[in-house]
Amino acid sequence: MCVSGNPDERHLRILNRNLVFIFVAGSLWGLNTAMAAIATRGGFTAFEVAFWQALLALFLLQMAGYLAGERIRPSRRLLWSALACGVLGLTLPNLLFYRAASEVPVGVLSLCIATIPAFTAVMAYFLRLDGLSMKRIIAIFVGFLAIIILTAPGFEGQTDPLHYGYLGMALLAAFLYALSFIIMSFFLGECDFPLRFTSLIFGVSALVLAPIVVDANMVTQVGWNAATFGLFAVGPFIAIAHSFYVFALIGGGAIQASFATIIATIMGVLWGMIILGESNSISVWISFVMIIGALNVLRTAPATPQGRGDDDTEKSPLTDK
Repeated sequence: MCVSGNPDERHLRILNRNLVFIFVAGSLWGLNTAMAAIATRGGFTAFEVAFWQALLALFLLQMAGYLAGERIRPSRRLLWSALACGVLGLTLPNLLFYRAASEVPVGVLSLCIATIPAFTAVMAYFLRLDGLSMKRIIAIFVGFLAIIILTAPGFEGQTDPLHYGYLGMALLAAFLYALSFIIMSFFLGECDFPLRFTSLIFGVSALVLAPIVVDANMVTQVGWNAATFGLFAVGPFIAIAHSFYVFALIGGGAIQASFATIIATIMGVLWGMIILGESNSISVWISFVMIIGALNVLRTAPATPQGRGDDDTEKSPLTDK
């Protein structure tokens, strides 16, 4: 299709479109956290929420991939990547995250999940996939310091040690999500069917969870209430968010698309306040400001190749298109 107008106008239209994709993806990621909290607090188990998310996202992402003209080319590498991401990078962290969602405020959960870029940067460095400039090191330090502040005694008015256990579950989930992104980076660099590949990851998760849900008799009688809406909303929200993120990634590159992480954190906190009526303590707001600042630095600061000093002029394979 021919795009009319001069190059500057065309570039502006593409930029505006990508910003819409990024905002929608980030908003839905944040909203997904609120929906999971509603579902688990309404009586559904983490297994049920993770299963229905995976099953619905599988079909919706397959449909999106088909409409985008993607064709899957089966390979052994594809199979192992999907298996590893589906089990280690989706099923396990989803179970941890949704269990934590039943107890931890949505705003706090959003801040925990916002540590994914920091975990990714650290793992990429030790796997020699990426470098760390001084700016990135400081940003990572600030991000994890924000989590320490978040876990100060009596955070959110809680004194029960179990709440710290749930917070640990959310952080472990963030670590495993980051591990999944590292695994995916090995495959997606040469993949021209990202939506369908992502759908396969959700398919693996659905297959793993299906026998557990059935054997434990966890298929709940459906009654239309807020918890049921949350249960069936997590799949479509995640599928749409992933699709829009991929479109932003293709249209504007990884650095621009990574802004969705900041949007997801901001919107997660806001959705918790709007939908669930959460009120956040001063420690949460301090952590919020620190993490948003750290995410912005991680998003924009170039990597330093290992052994090359603090040269910020080099590009990173994980953050540049």
